[in-house]
Amino acid sequence: MNAETDIVALASAPGTGAIALFRFSGPGVFTKLQALFFAHYKSQQWPWPARKALLGKIIYQDRTIDEVILTAYPAPHSYTGQNLAELSCHGSEYIQRELLQCFYACGFLPAEPGAFTLRAFLNGKLDLSQAEAVADVVAADSRAAHEQAMKHLRGGYSRHIEQMRLKLVDLAALLELELDFSEEDVTFANRSHLQGLLHNANSHLQELIDGFYWGNALKTGIPLVITGKPNAGKSTLLNALLQDERAIVSPIAGTTRDTLEERFILGPYTYRIIDTAGLHDGGDTIERLGIERSYKAIAQAVLVIYVWDAHAETFSQINMDALQAHNPRAHFICVANKTDLSHAPLHNALPISAQQQTGITELKQLLLNTTQQLQPQADYLVTQARHVHALQHAQKALQAVDTAITQNLSTDLLAFELRDALQHLAEISGKVSSEELLTSIFSRFCIGK
Repeated sequence: MNAETDIVALASAPGTGAIALFRFSGPGVFTKLQALFFAHYKSQQWPWPARKALLGKIIYQDRTIDEVILTAYPAPHSYTGQNLAELSCHGSEYIQRELLQCFYACGFLPAEPGAFTLRAFLNGKLDLSQAEAVADVVAADSRAAHEQAMKHLRGGYSRHIEQMRLKLVDLAALLELELDFSEEDVTFANRSHLQGLLHNANSHLQELIDGFYWGNALKTGIPLVITGKPNAGKSTLLNALLQDERAIVSPIAGTTRDTLEERFILGPYTYRIIDTAGLHDGGDTIERLGIERSYKAIAQAVLVIYVWDAHAETFSQINMDALQAHNPRAHFICVANKTDLSHAPLHNALPISAQQQTGITELKQLLLNTTQQLQPQADYLVTQARHVHALQHAQKALQAVDTAITQNLSTDLLAFELRDALQHLAEISGKVSSEELLTSIFSRFCIGK
């Protein structure tokens, strides 16, 4: 992992556009670019003024490739902490290819995915949690996802974790002090006080761990499952919500034999709306496999819409308790479909006709209101699976410390478990990291970021 090479990447989206943007980073960036970039105005010749947009040309082997704008960011006042430059050119794919060949010929190396943010982390511009948030900001496709990503990027979440870690560091220091004076049998850390702090820390860790349920849903899309019996109108409802003929619809029961997933933006939220095979007993092998997948989707859902065919079945035939047993944590919404053909009592179900597109606006509003009510109001929600694993390991270590105190075990064991908890918490911000971990994280970034 050599972070001292001079790298270049296309930072704008690939393909033809009005403008393309190249990004460079490394100790020798400006030296290499001097051989290619010629400023239009004499006052902007080398040394280039920092953080100023300079109009000029890229000339290679006496041939003008394009008229460009170059901005130089000298170290350490740059995104990566190194000498960094950004170059805007016309967005022709031909020009982009030609410029890249010029840059490579002058000694620049192609940047790997996430290389610029990795260098920002290595140079102390971002901690590891903030670096991960950069990728989340880029990928955010809803206001809710963007708001969570920005909270993490600003560093508030990292500071939140660090404050808890530092409190535990103080406790660890007292235990280490006891070890230094073990022959004198001196107690620096009051065990009752220590247990009280451990209980508070464990409770706080559990809140963060539980928050991943919603943090991940807001980041990746809230799983919204449409379920019900065959031919209840589930696929028709999917199409009505999407305003697109996405699912095949027919009067033949069992047309849908597998799950079908689409993204659906409503207000500040992105939903992963999942159409499923109709629930019933029997069916052929393929149909039974589809029903198994339906139950699996329900088990992983945050919201479930149960479509009741009010024209073909009575409300008493619906066993919602049995369905909710597959996912006690999910919120279930019952809609009475085909109400244009039926006058049956609705029993608090929302009346709709997916075929006639009636009640769909009310259903969308109900989904939005329900999501807003269910979303935790915590300052920070965990959005990375890596963080959850670190928090769970830290919690396990703190619980081991608590047990050791209750059993009056040695200070050595207390200190060992507390050090383990501190290490796992430090992994979140990257105070403790490995090359394998960094490679795993930054390889998921786009090139140029």
